Amino acid sequence: MKIDYDKYAGYEFCPKLKNITNEVFCKMPQLTFRARKIDQNKSAIIGVDVFEKMHNVGSLFILHENFRGENQDVIYVESHLIKKSRGATDQVKTTNTKRAISKCLEVFKPKESKEIARKLYSQIKENMSGVVWKFDRHLPSISSFESSMFLLPIAMGESITVLPKRLNDELLSNKENIDNARIARSVAKAFEDMFGAVVRLEYDGSLSFLELTDETQVKNLASTYDLPVNYQEKLAILKIMENEQPIQNIGCKFEVKHENIKTSVFFLVGGDTIPQ
Repeated sequence: MKIDYDKYAGYEFCPKLKNITNEVFCKMPQLTFRARKIDQNKSAIIGVDVFEKMHNVGSLFILHENFRGENQDVIYVESHLIKKSRGATDQVKTTNTKRAISKCLEVFKPKESKEIARKLYSQIKENMSGVVWKFDRHLPSISSFESSMFLLPIAMGESITVLPKRLNDELLSNKENIDNARIARSVAKAFEDMFGAVVRLEYDGSLSFLELTDETQVKNLASTYDLPVNYQEKLAILKIMENEQPIQNIGCKFEVKHENIKTSVFFLVGGDTIPQ
């Protein structure tokens, strides 16, 4: 079982909470836990957030308090997936350990692959549009019909053999901006054509892998070495690059945030790194 202690490293784990999380993990090994609540008097961790990959599916904690006229340990299971008509609509509390475990297994059940795939795809789509706009806005200003005839085709990756001297000088002084816009459009076009794959680094250290040609099936991989060989090299290159810096025939890396936890999502262009 993986528990992220974060700033609570060194604190003891509440024995009852540890027993519950162990039981839940044995039946649902896709879950990970992050320490979130402590008892200062006992220097003990008494609460955890529960994650499935990067998705926070709820929390679990224990408080010693008055419950039905008696001071005792009360186990709280919280999640937006809980639907109640009375009281705290997203919370169940009990003093019965078995009931708490049963509720966790009911509430923290795995998301469907299609739902995860849609999330991955939409993350890349939204970020890719922003990257294209970011580089397009640094293109030389289009001030005339003549400029639009020459500069826009070049930004789209088309070749123009003869240019007026004025435009040639303008292109030379803006070559880097034009190249960046061309590469951004090229990578975005590969994504639009579903030519490639999406990879997300997950909270538990694994990878979620979505081949765009099979857009509903997300695979959970233990490491980069479980990726197809052509994607291993591309992921290694993008890991050391800046966010939102597209690379021709390679792809682009984006930073995303879930529940205040940052991670990286990659679009990897299909095919070889250097096209044959």
